[in-house]
Amino acid sequence: MLTTARKFSLVLVLWLTSIAFSETNIPLSVTSGVANTKFSIDGRIFLGLFASEPDGSYPNRTFDIPDAKLRFVIQPAKNVILVNRMSFSKTAAGGLDYCYLDLKDYLGWLPGHTFRIGRIKTDFGWEPYTDSPIDAITITNSASNITGVDEGVMFLGRMSQLPLSYSLAVTNASKDVTGSSNGLAVTGKVSAFPTKQLTFAMSGYQTGNLVRDTASVECDLKFANLQKAPTGASSWQRSIWQVELLWNYDQSGKSIVAANPEIPPYAITCAYGNLNDACQSVSDRKASYYYVEGLYRITKAAYLATRFSEVELDDNGVEKLAGSPVVVNGYQRLSIACGYRIAEGVIVKVEGTQNTTDGGTKNPNINQLALGFALKF
Repeated sequence: MLTTARKFSLVLVLWLTSIAFSETNIPLSVTSGVANTKFSIDGRIFLGLFASEPDGSYPNRTFDIPDAKLRFVIQPAKNVILVNRMSFSKTAAGGLDYCYLDLKDYLGWLPGHTFRIGRIKTDFGWEPYTDSPIDAITITNSASNITGVDEGVMFLGRMSQLPLSYSLAVTNASKDVTGSSNGLAVTGKVSAFPTKQLTFAMSGYQTGNLVRDTASVECDLKFANLQKAPTGASSWQRSIWQVELLWNYDQSGKSIVAANPEIPPYAITCAYGNLNDACQSVSDRKASYYYVEGLYRITKAAYLATRFSEVELDDNGVEKLAGSPVVVNGYQRLSIACGYRIAEGVIVKVEGTQNTTDGGTKNPNINQLALGFALKF
């Protein structure tokens, strides 16, 4: 069993090794058992100092590594790509984040379209691609923060004649991999690009009947830190839909806006959605949510960013939303950040976050300050 110090050392050595190779222009030599196989390694890490009010995650001020990933990409053939990503977040070896096989262009039969199978990231909105303190314009996520990884298949691509892209996935839905009747989930997203600057996206997610031997089975798609069924539910089904607009964002949705000096000096994103956890034996859990974020570039290296997000449960329901230490009916988060691009792939970020709640038995003191370095290599 690795100690925390050794895990931290492993992450640090991997990062320093990658920098050493890039600075000296020495190629990383890898020998494959199959001729002509291509191999590459990349990753990301955030190292920072965090401090929160007494009820928050960091009441005593501490250093943390909330995100550290290492990705291996293996290409044994022109249209066949295997992707493995390992997680070392919080200096804990968490195994494979995801592991999937891409058949690009359907092995040459359908250019621009891909078939994917394995453990995959749920393609719901843009935030799952920028929900790390490295790729996001702020350090914290939105209050809703819909994200997940699941086992299944995905069909994705971009229309050659229309300014549209799509993805459609069928996955297990639950945190275990044992199937059950009507237990699969379907995720779909369609994105339109009316102009070079504007992106419009619609996403939907629907599970089957989430029940195994107990009603505590977790859904693979997390919403506002909620993954388990409501208390007392004998079975449940999760459905979420969302619409959003992005202005001056990369059309792939995957590039870090703050780190790219070539984009326009400002960017805006807004999203609105609805959650419905349909339950047996207890009342349904329903919620609405939204977020608005914006970035303004002061210089090619410096920028300001902010995001306001809110989640509200219907019918006076209460849950521990977005990591709240107590049950609440609503949660609002305002993050204000600034960043400075030291070098390509290296940004220092400072952020203040105000978290407010309503409808619970207590209003916890969970505001937070953070300072750290975001690195991609």
